[in-house]
Amino acid sequence: MSKRTRKKKGGVVQTPTIFEQFKTFLTSLVQCIGELHGAVSNIDLLSISLNLSKLSLVDKEKLSQVDGECESRVWQKIEQSYKQSSKELSDLLKHKVDFLSTLKL
Repeated sequence: MSKRTRKKKGGVVQTPTIFEQFKTFLTSLVQCIGELHGAVSNIDLLSISLNLSKLSLVDKEKLSQVDGECESRVWQKIEQSYKQSSKELSDLLKHKVDFLSTLKL
């Protein structure tokens, strides 16, 4: 004799608590990264460059014309590097937020 098995109707499937914890974690992580992205994006680069111009690499009394030009080039390169790093960090955080928002269980 062969036994017939009936398919049971699907009842309410309760999701494990680990899934809920993961969703909560993702939500808070996306929120934190979004806030960090906003903070990095809102940095006033002009005020930072003004603060950099107040700094000095050498003693002003001993500064010659050549040294002054060299120092200004160094500060320009530092400012450009900072702007580039800030942009790269902002882009990275934006991509992370976009990626994390696509994760679904």
